Amino acid sequence: NISNLSNRKLFLIIFAFNLILGLSLLPFINENFMSSDAFHYMSVAKSIYNGEGYMSHTVEFMGIRPESIPYPDIFKPPLFSTILAVSYYIFGLNFFAAKIVNIILGSFIAPLTFLFMLRLSKSKNLALLAGAIITFDWTLIKFRGWILSDITYLLFTLIFFILMYKSKNKYHYTLLGAITALAYLTRYQGFYLLFPTLLVYEWINNKNIKKIITN
Repeated sequence: NISNLSNRKLFLIIFAFNLILGLSLLPFINENFMSSDAFHYMSVAKSIYNGEGYMSHTVEFMGIRPESIPYPDIFKPPLFSTILAVSYYIFGLNFFAAKIVNIILGSFIAPLTFLFMLRLSKSKNLALLAGAIITFDWTLIKFRGWILSDITYLLFTLIFFILMYKSKNKYHYTLLGAITALAYLTRYQGFYLLFPTLLVYEWINNKNIKKIITN
């Protein structure tokens, strides 16, 4: 009976299945399905890889004069382009290195959903059901094939909620602050959504907002 396995083994099984599923998508991901945002992220990542810093070579925005290209990238948060650049360092400057990022990171979404639901419900069967639903959710499968920051942002958001429900320890708010910062560096709404959520949660449960702010 799969429900008799330990939570750690179930987490690893769900991750491995999602990774295999994601790798099976690789042959179907090509440049023809890339959006302008994806090319912008890849352009900045290439600049980082080449030692130019956060520069973009794409004509993504109206009004950019040709002589101003490349230009410093201030339009999108920097973390996802940095992650792509790290992948370029590992796999080389090629399209495979760009598309493998969300395949790997997206493989953590379902097992983290399993962990979050387990923490909420204390029911292993319900947590497995939640993990299965996320595994075969067509929207998430599709987003794993796009070179966009959504999967990375969702990953940090899930970790945030798991930590928020975790029993308090010495570094509880420090970890939540770090994850909020990473979410913000991935998508700007990370701070504006996650931090107020934490304040409301602490106020409802512990009346402890002052401690969050002072820590």
